[in-house]
Amino acid sequence: MQFNKIWSIHTLYFWPDYMQAITEIERVLKPGGLVILTFSPGKVDATQKSDFQLQVENAIIPIMQQSGFTTVTLEQGPASREYQTLAIVGKK
Repeated sequence: MQFNKIWSIHTLYFWPDYMQAITEIERVLKPGGLVILTFSPGKVDATQKSDFQLQVENAIIPIMQQSGFTTVTLEQGPASREYQTLAIVGKK
């Protein structure tokens, strides 16, 4: 079974193995498919990037790029209850 779109809301924090998860997402996503992985890096008024956001930028995004996603971007979402929201958007 393959999917056109995969969307994960605030689950990245619980993934024990990013490479395994991204590889599986890439496997089940149809060519041209879209994956959106949302997370909160912290409070809106934070003055520095959170450790998790740095992990996303330095580990998850490169893994996605190496796993065959043609484009991978980090998109700012709306604030929710004083917390930032970000989404990693990848296209296969």
